[in-house]
Amino acid sequence: MEDREGRIFFKRYPGQSSGVLQIGAGDSAFFDIPDAPGVYIMRDRDQKPLYIGKAKSLRKRIASYRRGGKDVKTRVVLARTAYVEFIVTNSDAEALVLENNFIKEHRPRYNINLRDDKKYPFVKITSDSFPRIYLTRKLVSDGSVYLGPYVDADALRGTLHLLRGIFKIRTCRQRFGKGRKRGPCLNFHINRCMAPCQGGINEEEYAGNVRKLRQFLEGGGKRFLQQLKQKMKRTSADQDFESAARIRDTITSLERILEEQMAEFGTGFEDFLGCAIKGQNAVVVLLSMVAGKMIDRESYFLSAEGEISPDELLSHFMMERYSRPARYPRVINLPQEIEYHQALQSHISRRAGRKVLLKRPQRGRKRRLVALAERNAELVLAEEMKREQEQGADTALVEIQQALSLDETVADIEGIDISTLGGVGSVGSVVHFRLGKPYKKLYRRYKIQTERKRDDYAMIAEVVSRRFRVGSHQPPQLLVIDGGKGQLRSAKRAADSAGVDFGDCLMASLAKGKRDKFFAYIGDEVVNIEIGDRGLSLLSRVRDEAHRFARSYQIKSRKVAQSILDEIAGIGEVRRINLLRNFPGRKELMRASVKELASVEGIGKSLGRRIYDYLHGKPKEG
Repeated sequence: MEDREGRIFFKRYPGQSSGVLQIGAGDSAFFDIPDAPGVYIMRDRDQKPLYIGKAKSLRKRIASYRRGGKDVKTRVVLARTAYVEFIVTNSDAEALVLENNFIKEHRPRYNINLRDDKKYPFVKITSDSFPRIYLTRKLVSDGSVYLGPYVDADALRGTLHLLRGIFKIRTCRQRFGKGRKRGPCLNFHINRCMAPCQGGINEEEYAGNVRKLRQFLEGGGKRFLQQLKQKMKRTSADQDFESAARIRDTITSLERILEEQMAEFGTGFEDFLGCAIKGQNAVVVLLSMVAGKMIDRESYFLSAEGEISPDELLSHFMMERYSRPARYPRVINLPQEIEYHQALQSHISRRAGRKVLLKRPQRGRKRRLVALAERNAELVLAEEMKREQEQGADTALVEIQQALSLDETVADIEGIDISTLGGVGSVGSVVHFRLGKPYKKLYRRYKIQTERKRDDYAMIAEVVSRRFRVGSHQPPQLLVIDGGKGQLRSAKRAADSAGVDFGDCLMASLAKGKRDKFFAYIGDEVVNIEIGDRGLSLLSRVRDEAHRFARSYQIKSRKVAQSILDEIAGIGEVRRINLLRNFPGRKELMRASVKELASVEGIGKSLGRRIYDYLHGKPKEG
């Protein structure tokens, strides 16, 4: 197709089932995209991959981007994409594997990045002419074979020690073919090594021993034991009793190892997955069950630029987690159905060399275990986000200090907010943060006394005056008002007219927007101040906490008053709303006189008297 300015065009590479779709104004090129499974790569102008995805139909998936993004992440990716490259595959399963490989290789910004919360041990078989076999927690692309990960490091270490002795695998670090060879070490003299350094065993025989040890670790122990028992019978029949005795001792040791493996891993090996997502962060928890007993819990933290879907999260997790384990579960239990169910099941089964089922339990104990995994994921995610928040508090305080050009860190910050419910019963709140964390001992609430037609400026002025009256606790280093320049000026005027001594306290405000705006007094002027993301995030937390604190008290007070009024005959919904508009809380109702109650629209003197008597426990007359 020709390259026309302002239009999307499509080019094929000779001899390859791949292509490039350039983003432009037209859309005719979409019809040249194969209606086949494959992988697509969205790249920016510098050819850097932004997002890599898979599709059962490349034509339908890529064409869907013509409608724009349904979520924030998609909109951002589309805005930065210069062109889309795609590769056709033979099947869904092939697309799944190819996507996973591409993500590992290119690590695009808007795909999920996976990191484990702990490193499990692997068995490493080196690529030397006479390989070494040892336990490691570090994976390196050096041609070696890795088996694992294993759950119990101590059990693995003991098993490996016994197997190396049985199969005569060397433990020395000597490099063969380089320099002068040393003499045999102690392991040769105690019959744990055949001394390949001195030509005691050739490469072919040694490789056979390595192969047997690997097969044993991968579950071929019983078959190997049967072969040894047959060999012991033959040597015994040939009256080679010394060799038969050595084989017998080997069988005894291997049987003990097998018993330990059964005790550790048992039968009915199943995994149960649960996930939790909040914003750009997510956690997957894997519970491993063997013979009805939980043997381990693994937690994986994931992050991505933009929103994360549970389907995408689980798919990427399984592709990563089940790409190289030594033991595959019989069943992987999922919290929900996933789009690439069959492709993932086939891929994992091929890696395992046997059938591995993906199931979504609907009821019973297995469903409860999935729910337990989900609950664990929520707890782990909350802890992880809290930890990251605390780690970022120091940076946030430094950013605030730098933005305000202060000589010292802003250790104490207070936030003020006004909350109204239906335009009545306004409540002011003050929250206190110390070193970036809520300090609830200094939280305060104020019922607005001078409320005038929802005048936000006047209500903020009242809370500021009451907060800094004589005898109140020491002013903070920074006071943050919810609002813009108007609210900030009003608060400052109120403080000045009331003769409030702020000491060294700075007044500022935070106005909501796509990116919150931070205003502060510099001299006598209100200035919009640029501040770092962490600092702005901390100030937003202070503002949001002030709003939550005010609103929670207001809702609680209103519910109590409403429940009392519901018990009085003759008060319907309209009259109750009118009463709550004038007396939003229980205390206000109790303080009201008969005359004040009667003056409310729809109440009158008779009902007003009845309400007053009910509230004050007086019996009805005559």
